[in-house]
Amino acid sequence: LKGSVLCKDKPTEVEIPANGATGRFVYFLQTAAGRPQAQEKNAVVAEYEIIYSDGTSVKIPVRDELEIRQWYTHNWYDNSGRGAWPFITGVNAYSGKWKKNISLCAFQWENPSPSKPISKIILRSIGGAVPAVFAITIDSKDAHADQEALKAHYVRPPEPPADFFKGKEDAEKAGILAAAAQENHFQGLCAVDVIRPDLLAVTVDGGFAGNALSASVEEPSAQPIKVLSNGKPVAIAGKPGRQSVEYWNGHIGAYPVVTLFRHTYYVPLEKPLPAGASVEVEVEGIAKPLRQRLDFTYDPAKTATPVIKINQVAYSPLGSSRFAYLGWWAGDRGPVDFSAFKTFEVVDEKNGRVVLEGSLVERAASDVASGEQIHEMDISTLPTGKYHIRIPGLARSDSFGVGGDGITELYHHTMRAFFHQRAGVELPAANTDFPRPATHTQAYESGFMVGNPNYTPKPNEPVKSFSGGYHDAGDDDVFTQHLRSTAQALLIYEARPDAFRDGDLNIPESGNGIPDLLDEAEFGLSFYKDTQREDGAIYYGRGNDEDYIRDVERNTGKRPAFGLLDPRNNSASEYAAVAAQLARLFKPIDPAKSKSYLASAQKAYDWAVKNPDEKPDIRLGNEILLSWAAAELFKTTGEDRYHQDFLRMIKDEEALKKAHWSAGFKTWLPRWTYLSTDNPKKDEALNKEFQDTLIRDASIVRQRTLE
Repeated sequence: LKGSVLCKDKPTEVEIPANGATGRFVYFLQTAAGRPQAQEKNAVVAEYEIIYSDGTSVKIPVRDELEIRQWYTHNWYDNSGRGAWPFITGVNAYSGKWKKNISLCAFQWENPSPSKPISKIILRSIGGAVPAVFAITIDSKDAHADQEALKAHYVRPPEPPADFFKGKEDAEKAGILAAAAQENHFQGLCAVDVIRPDLLAVTVDGGFAGNALSASVEEPSAQPIKVLSNGKPVAIAGKPGRQSVEYWNGHIGAYPVVTLFRHTYYVPLEKPLPAGASVEVEVEGIAKPLRQRLDFTYDPAKTATPVIKINQVAYSPLGSSRFAYLGWWAGDRGPVDFSAFKTFEVVDEKNGRVVLEGSLVERAASDVASGEQIHEMDISTLPTGKYHIRIPGLARSDSFGVGGDGITELYHHTMRAFFHQRAGVELPAANTDFPRPATHTQAYESGFMVGNPNYTPKPNEPVKSFSGGYHDAGDDDVFTQHLRSTAQALLIYEARPDAFRDGDLNIPESGNGIPDLLDEAEFGLSFYKDTQREDGAIYYGRGNDEDYIRDVERNTGKRPAFGLLDPRNNSASEYAAVAAQLARLFKPIDPAKSKSYLASAQKAYDWAVKNPDEKPDIRLGNEILLSWAAAELFKTTGEDRYHQDFLRMIKDEEALKKAHWSAGFKTWLPRWTYLSTDNPKKDEALNKEFQDTLIRDASIVRQRTLE
């Protein structure tokens, strides 16, 4: 039947003749598909009407996940008893991709008038998910009474035979390739890199792993990669290695969530390329107009190679030690041997002079993390400037900086990642090359977003508007845990406030006399401050019509009003900590804002103290976050009550020791705040303990890095 998203061409209702059948039960073998995002939990998606021969009738509401279940089911045993139990469970060509099963479920309806003849049954779609009815049986037998017989339906579906879906998969791959080519996802031959003078990395795209091109390259008898040096063929020394990586994921044409791959083939040459060689690389089997050939001139002094690893933008000018590295892992060929190369040079790009020479030092003969043989280059003595590294007889690195514009750009682009994730406001063209209008700014009291095409609001339904906070991942949820990133930015500002200025980020607030970093931090906090309840509670965030709010709905049976996610102990604690931090930094710049944020932080903290979670989730590390808030408020105000709270939580309640390992990364939030607090009231023994722990942990990280 017709759905609101899928199968719009199907009928809204149909009549099924019953020919006067009688029985105690009516069974429906059915499934549902295409559940709209806005569909509420257990929503009625269909109505079945039983018409008796005497003209009377009974209507049966059919609710999603109660009387009818979805075609794609997570587990083969998912059921709702007599309402819907698995009758046929299996797999199809897609279920492995989605990590689900497919199923038809049986719904048993008890007939209140079992002796009355039934003339017909009307199946009617309400709109929403698509009801699909396969069979109807009228019978007096209670199929749910025989539990032993019923167990036969609760069976994990067997794995399909090898290549069972090959025909369908091949047809789909061909369709994906055609659609991807039409949407310009493919280049053909993407790149050729010099890994070593006798080893080239040839990268192609094919849309999916295991296409004909991939298979033919792996066969030594069929070699589609041709290499010419100065117009003469270069013999290939054996089978190329291969490394395939995902490079794109999304909808392509009519195909949902398609993963595209690129394949890099490591082609060994019998003879190294000579300096100055004119090189042509051609890959047969790539259809035009995609690129089949790439030409380049190999010059060890000018040809860039990815095997020389440098900081991609710039090294800090404050660092006392700086290193670059040489190494590469060539897919299933394993690590590349660079032992023949002994020295390196650093070239100043301002004048082209060699300003540093050194020896390559083996750091790891076999690095566990990368699989590479790693050689180290010490470039610690380089002053501020722009450079590249040359390895004689091999190639050069990409350009890099020490300090200068590179560090400025690193700060600029990192901080503007916050700006581009802003929720509920316009991103103006004056501030970005990626402008967009304000989105997801309003929500109905029901929890649905204003503008959702699949939701019809109630008459005069209240609406609230929101802005502030940052989008979560690829959707539009907003959560308090994002504030940890804001706290890190504020920590950097607090260390060097003189380094940050008004106008250095080109955001709408630039020019207001406040450093842009603080403006950005305030935007992150603004949603929570603006919506703070009178009792001090802080909403955990706000949801949308996508993933998270639907999880809340499934767990609670309803959507939160206006999409506001209920306050939690940890949301109030986290906000209190960062708001206290911002209040401290605003104090010399804008005392009024400082006072306002401090008062808000104190209210949130008091609420968190009075409202411990009834069932504290130790994975959230709530005790740690509350102790962090106490430490930040002590650092900002110097008030003894916050200090005593902090000491109690750390010493008596052992908040840091009780944390689950998965929350361990949070333990440094309160520790660092306390360590960096300049207050004579501090507990010196505890401060020394934190200091020793910091040095110990840093040493462990350093040692692991060196290993």
